[in-house]
Amino acid sequence: MWHDHDVADSPDGPTASHPGLASAGDPRTGALRPLPPAHVVEPEQPSRIRRPNDALRLAVWAAATGLMLLLGDIALGTTVGLEEDLASGITRLPDLILTILAVASNLLLFLLPPLVLTDLALRRRWRTIAVGTAAGVSAWLVAYAFSILGPEYMSPALLDALTTTTSPGSRTPVAFPLVTAVVALASVDGLRGRPRLATVVWGSLIGFSILLVFDQSAAPLALAVSASGGRTIGLAFRYGFGTVNPRPAGAEVAQALASVAIPLAYLKWDGESDDERHYLGSTLDGQALDIRVIDRDRRSAGLIYQLYRRMRVQGVVERPPTWSVRRAVDQAALPVLAARRNGVRTPDLIAAASVTSDSAVLAFEDVPGLHTFETIEVSELDDDTLADLWAQVRTLHRAGIAHEELHAGNIALDASGRVWLLGLEYGEIAADQLTLRIDDGELLVTTALIVGADRAVRGALQELTAQRLGEALPLLQTIALSRANRKAIKGNRAVMQDLRDAVVAAFPSAPTEPVRLERMRPRTLVAFFASAVAVTILMGQLASVNLVSVVTEADPRWAAVAMTMSILTYVGATIVITSLAPVALRWIRTFQTQWASTFVSLVAPAAVGNIGTNSRYLQQSGASPAVAIASVGATQIFVFLSYLILVVVFGVITGQQQGPDLIPNTTVLLVVAGTATVAATLLAIPATRRAIRSRVAPLLSTTWPRLLESARQPRRIAMGLGGALMLNLCYAAALFAAVSAYGGNLEYATVGFVYLAAGAVGSAAPTPGGIGAVEAALAAGLSAAGLDGGTAVQSALLFRAVTFWIPMLPGWLSFGYLQRHGAL
Repeated sequence: MWHDHDVADSPDGPTASHPGLASAGDPRTGALRPLPPAHVVEPEQPSRIRRPNDALRLAVWAAATGLMLLLGDIALGTTVGLEEDLASGITRLPDLILTILAVASNLLLFLLPPLVLTDLALRRRWRTIAVGTAAGVSAWLVAYAFSILGPEYMSPALLDALTTTTSPGSRTPVAFPLVTAVVALASVDGLRGRPRLATVVWGSLIGFSILLVFDQSAAPLALAVSASGGRTIGLAFRYGFGTVNPRPAGAEVAQALASVAIPLAYLKWDGESDDERHYLGSTLDGQALDIRVIDRDRRSAGLIYQLYRRMRVQGVVERPPTWSVRRAVDQAALPVLAARRNGVRTPDLIAAASVTSDSAVLAFEDVPGLHTFETIEVSELDDDTLADLWAQVRTLHRAGIAHEELHAGNIALDASGRVWLLGLEYGEIAADQLTLRIDDGELLVTTALIVGADRAVRGALQELTAQRLGEALPLLQTIALSRANRKAIKGNRAVMQDLRDAVVAAFPSAPTEPVRLERMRPRTLVAFFASAVAVTILMGQLASVNLVSVVTEADPRWAAVAMTMSILTYVGATIVITSLAPVALRWIRTFQTQWASTFVSLVAPAAVGNIGTNSRYLQQSGASPAVAIASVGATQIFVFLSYLILVVVFGVITGQQQGPDLIPNTTVLLVVAGTATVAATLLAIPATRRAIRSRVAPLLSTTWPRLLESARQPRRIAMGLGGALMLNLCYAAALFAAVSAYGGNLEYATVGFVYLAAGAVGSAAPTPGGIGAVEAALAAGLSAAGLDGGTAVQSALLFRAVTFWIPMLPGWLSFGYLQRHGAL
């Protein structure tokens, strides 16, 4: 529903929230004169809204609660130490003081809900009282249910982390419903703007929690989970039921502009973006305005994406997000004012004003007849227009101003065919040369998407020197483009290469090495988080293992066997590479390369490090890059075939030895069936099949000729497959020796099957060398095969020591030697 009214018709009147704004100074006499009301047309504003920052907070606190429970489940004993330290400190305080503090904190905690509700009642926030009460009651019920049912179903490790033993057979609660309820109630209201009340509420909760821990009546983790759970429930109610809409209506916007001597005759809603509301307006003098309202609660709408971009790219590509409304106004105003001062055609900033403490308004000149390059016809973009566009951008850059958003939606033509630059409120003053060159690259892409690469380069050369154009070449990267242009080139991926070719043709000596703009690639982010999870899981396993005993309790004879088997795996890998090499290789140097690949895998996933090292070695030995990669790909096929053979052999042998005990349980069958269903569903989607085909076809096209060539020499096939079998059999033997070193009694086939499963996990894991993932998979597999948990972890650690960590030193030495001699 649209709301059509005059400012004077608003329920509170024009001066209710801005006293004195119903009049403005006469520029001739300075006397106040009444202003006619602005006619406002806008959709009716909802009384309550769901704010994006509440959704973000909800996600963060829910994740924090889950993370605390996860850490508790793999507890490392730190909470026990914390409790003991606090308890020893509190015993030094007099009993009288402790008693007074305990009584005061308990009494205050019970008084907090009535205190918060009374404050809300005095401010006539009846709906917030209802929602807050519902949230508090719900939080109390959830915490109470968790405290009753949790100990029955949670793991022993999590129970130990959430409780402390007060007496034999008695434990402290796993949750504190009153704490959860108070936090939920306070979270619904937020307590914003009432620092004294907020200090009382949060201070009381913190004091109560500290006293419980000091008195050993609660575990720190239980209190943290109770508070975090309450915060999550409160934010869920807050977001679900919405909060009072803090965004000023159009009438208030008009009043704010009138307060800075820009009285409006007309104001009409014109849509909204993630972080702004847009209006069209006109002054009493008939000047058209493009009006934008910045609301504080909208600033977090794109926060997750902005944080992701900040993590992925350098600061010159993505500036830090702006939290403050005032800072957002400054950031929007300064580039526009500086550009206008230097003669750049961009809509002028007419006024800026504060609407409320959480909102501000910017009024820009609305240039008539503008149409952006998004709607332009190619015939309208002649060489003179391209030259004018580049002239405007060069004027901008000479003033040290970067636009940073030079996509088609921010470039326009007026009725006279002149170029205007829009969106400068996202620009930057005092920009460095790298940022200005990124602007040049973005403008090249924008024009190339419309008129083609050759014309785009010719248009740029009308204003830029060939050298300046060449300097933009290293920055022609998708990651450096604005979001709009990254989306646009998805339908025309060839434009980037066409532009590079055109720039090189115009300036042959242009630097072609791309400037590193990424902080980290997406796969690096995945690897980082996967490593964190893997290390956390591994540390949880290590908590039950005495690392000294891993060394002292191992049978040295079996440990020596494990080390010998580890060395033999490098012999097997050398045989595989040599058998399919397209050039003659020195056996010793090839053997050294396999050790070096172990060192490289420390900074890359296991399979990636091995493939990259061997490909580089073959290239340095005289093979072309394509043939080298194809040869290494063929060796991976042999390794995979040997893997399949051993899976079948070990599976059959293990099944015969174990009999019915190896029949998968219902959970495993459901997981397998679910995985198969998901895989079949994905393969039924044409886009998935095309994606798989696009990745598999190049691999087959390069490795298939090498396999056909090797097929003509059966000796090579036998050597390759034999070396691959030797590789996997020796790894399985090393794990068998590691198990035997601690007195484990498992069959070789069973251990081999566990190794193959863990090896698959390690190859797929994005962590360097499969760290964490392999250890966890080995320990879990050995435990499932019948080994006790402590021995399984010890065996996994010994196996990884002899096959991964100990070979690091000779691997590092081999890597350095091969690099010095030009072999890598």
